[in-house]
Amino acid sequence: MAGTADEVAVASQPIAEVDGHGLGQLTGDSGCDSPAEAPADRADLLAAIRKQVEFYFSDTNLPTDKHLLKQISKGPEGYVSLRMIANFKRVKQLTKDLSVVTEALQPSTVVTLDEAQSCIKRTAPLPAFDVTDITRRTVVVEHLPDKPTIDLVTQLLSQYGNVAVVRICNRNNINKLPNWLAKAAESINVTMAAGEFALVEFSSEDDCVTCVNKTRNPDNWRTSLRVRHLLPNFKPSGTKGGPKHDKHHGSQHHNHQQQGKQQHQQQHGRDSHSGHEGGRPQSRNAGS
Repeated sequence: MAGTADEVAVASQPIAEVDGHGLGQLTGDSGCDSPAEAPADRADLLAAIRKQVEFYFSDTNLPTDKHLLKQISKGPEGYVSLRMIANFKRVKQLTKDLSVVTEALQPSTVVTLDEAQSCIKRTAPLPAFDVTDITRRTVVVEHLPDKPTIDLVTQLLSQYGNVAVVRICNRNNINKLPNWLAKAAESINVTMAAGEFALVEFSSEDDCVTCVNKTRNPDNWRTSLRVRHLLPNFKPSGTKGGPKHDKHHGSQHHNHQQQGKQQHQQQHGRDSHSGHEGGRPQSRNAGS
């Protein structure tokens, strides 16, 4: 994408650029993820392009892809420019030939090209997504090595559970995240430091909790890898004060952003002052 929070990456899926794409790739081209290597075999190349583009329009990526959701919402049918998608960093690393991208997407059932083959849309209706559920499965990872990559972060955390999406961010590109997600990150003061951090979304809340618990290092938390839950005072599901879920639908993106923002203000407002470890429920933030 032309601008996602640092390309979003997934352990078993293609990278998703964040918003615009490059939030460090959360949104796009400013990310420092290792470049995608174009397969030499043409069939493999077409498959890689199709997989990457389908990921952009997937249920996993869309809820937190501010840029692409905004583009989709502009038209009644949800079409966006195919050339825009072809200019996303990860696609350009595979090919700069628009005709090759078009060819790769012909057999897709996830996305649909218009008759002129100049625009593309998601085949299925936009997904309903639950802001609360996403934040409860997300951690923030700090004290990363210089120029961290999505592959590196995924490798570090996949031993604790199934990593769904990784976004590498910094305080300069956090605005490329959806408002509700940026607000959550800011509420725990993760954007105060100048370095990069990662927002890592796990497939389940249990995996998220496991990661936070097993990476705790109270003896060296200032310099060692630091993983915290995205939500202050996090309480696992099933415990007192458990989550209240708030479902949103992509086709009403702007309303959802506002609702998500209000929800996070309620969830984080009274705890937004807590920038140290004790103020959070053994969790970490994940970077897009």
